[in-house]
Amino acid sequence: MRMWNTFSIGLAAICVFSVCEAELQSGGKTGDIQTGKGHRFACTDYTAGKVFVVSADGEVEWEYETGRCNDLWVLPSGNILFNTGHGAMEVTRDKKVVFSYTSESEVYACQRSEDVKYFETGPFFN
Repeated sequence: MRMWNTFSIGLAAICVFSVCEAELQSGGKTGDIQTGKGHRFACTDYTAGKVFVVSADGEVEWEYETGRCNDLWVLPSGNILFNTGHGAMEVTRDKKVVFSYTSESEVYACQRSEDVKYFETGPFFN
């Protein structure tokens, strides 16, 4: 059984309140949130420890186990660069690792620079 912490309950309450408030302001006619065709996107699920590419139809096209990822970039080559909790990786769509960095410190973000080196941020607090 999954236990809810105070933050999760508070966040859920805010979401419910926001939806109810939007409905009240629109006279009960909120309509569709999205119109037209969706778009493809990349995302991360921190709790599942994976990164995904999701199709315009909402289907998972690609996934890769990452550890604790909360930052990712789809590079011009189509590769995906993401942090792993204690490092960063660049992975091709064929799931070949083309860059990997491991750190003893936590890594919260990563970014590729113009000269193909990688920039990362370490712990926010020591």
